[in-house]
Amino acid sequence: KFVFLDETTGEEYVEYIEPLVSHLRFPLAHCVQGAPNEEKYRFHGTIFRGWVVPPPPTLRQNKKLLFDAGASDWFNGAGGPSLNFFFEIWKQSNLEFDEIYAFEMTTKEESFYSTVPDQYKDRTYYQQCAVSSQPEEHSPEHPFLPTLIKEKADEDDYVLFKLDIDSPMVENGNIDFILNEADTHIDELVWEHHISGNYLMEEWGDPSSLDQVSLRGSYDYFLKMRQKGIRAHSWV
Repeated sequence: KFVFLDETTGEEYVEYIEPLVSHLRFPLAHCVQGAPNEEKYRFHGTIFRGWVVPPPPTLRQNKKLLFDAGASDWFNGAGGPSLNFFFEIWKQSNLEFDEIYAFEMTTKEESFYSTVPDQYKDRTYYQQCAVSSQPEEHSPEHPFLPTLIKEKADEDDYVLFKLDIDSPMVENGNIDFILNEADTHIDELVWEHHISGNYLMEEWGDPSSLDQVSLRGSYDYFLKMRQKGIRAHSWV
């Protein structure tokens, strides 16, 4: 859990979040190898997301922004849809996003926008591009998202940043910057950390192409972000 202090009133308040456990997935994921495609086995798949605890209803009155790096379209994705998931689940916590920024290398703009529900198109901004790994590489064509977030949001906004682009070098550049930057304006971060040391995630393929980090090292990344005050979640 997080314990926050309101420095104006001296009041403390608590927010809960899912624990960092097992292989940074739902604990039953992969417990049944070759599980049938049946409802009772859905918890054993790696794309089950019901264990991710969204934020509690917020009292913030300013903007709510979602930045999604690795968004194929609104309803689909290699590991299941992210935009639709965040929009619908976070809305249950009284968090409806005012602005949505999505990035993906392969999906054409016309194809992406054709999947966005009409009522959300005026708040959704999509760019087909590769995102950058370092702040000095930031440009309109290849944004470094922590820099873009600081351009678009201020400290009184709510920001959710989802990072899943299957490129350990780029992802780690973003995460290392966030950990070392004093103020990023990021409240919530969702990241699939592709590492060689996650022994159950065989679907990631050749371990030599992954980040050469142990599962303990991955725990440390998420723990440090949480200690920094960011609600950091392992993604699928």
